[in-house]
Amino acid sequence: MVSGISSISPWEYHHLPLSNLVMLRDVEKNNITFRSNQLTKRKIDMLRSYNKLSLSNEVSFNDKSCDVQMYKVFNIDFNKGGRSFMSGENNIQSLSKEQRKRLTIEGKATCCYDYQGFEPSLLYSMEQEIMDDDPYHIDLNGYDKDLLRKVCKGILLRMINTEHRDECYKACLFFIAEEFNVVKLHQEGLIPQDRIAVRVILECLEDKHDIIMHRMYKGYGLTIQNVGSAVNDYVVEYFVQRSILPLQIHDAFIVDKDHESDLQDVMHKAFDTVLGFSDNVRLVKEF
Repeated sequence: MVSGISSISPWEYHHLPLSNLVMLRDVEKNNITFRSNQLTKRKIDMLRSYNKLSLSNEVSFNDKSCDVQMYKVFNIDFNKGGRSFMSGENNIQSLSKEQRKRLTIEGKATCCYDYQGFEPSLLYSMEQEIMDDDPYHIDLNGYDKDLLRKVCKGILLRMINTEHRDECYKACLFFIAEEFNVVKLHQEGLIPQDRIAVRVILECLEDKHDIIMHRMYKGYGLTIQNVGSAVNDYVVEYFVQRSILPLQIHDAFIVDKDHESDLQDVMHKAFDTVLGFSDNVRLVKEF
């Protein structure tokens, strides 16, 4: 043990503390130098507290040490983006849902809850409107239900992120080409033709979400991400103030099982606090 720092957990020697906690990037994802303000100071203080707590807790996956320190990335300005990322050894944000089940905190088994339909639930809550139970569900003859939901999720997110309908349509075509083998899907009877009817699905989603259509095709994704970041930060801060380590995987949270009911409660409270509306919170227990 090094003289003078015997109070530090041995775990803290395993990972170096992050120094760059808040980043601002331009449209080409290059880092921008910025002058700190009250918002950035607040975020840095929160991240420092979280990272200090993370360094004093042993997070393991398959008996391997995981560095769960976080940093934030904003895009263009501090009203856009703000997503939290982890870097370093054995990054748990890259784990599959099945792999996450093997994560432990201080040797304890964990549980995980996810916000279902996070982006659309934020949009509906901003309008103080009630969202259908599943924002990605539509009925379309000849399509496998689970496959169609996956397609609808990808298309709806592109409706939020793109700046006009034609751009969205092109982005959806790339999404389909990258994610699906339409010939194989048709051969397996999962789609009715050897193509996915993107325009038809777009129209169905437009009808389903007519209440929030004024938010679509406006390049609103980074603004929604910023609101989501505030919701997620509320959850993180709640636990950090109680010296309980939460693990954030985008819009899902992992804590040890002793704090399962607290996690459910605070994920609802986060919507109430940030948006004044929690009726659209749909929590899914991953494990």
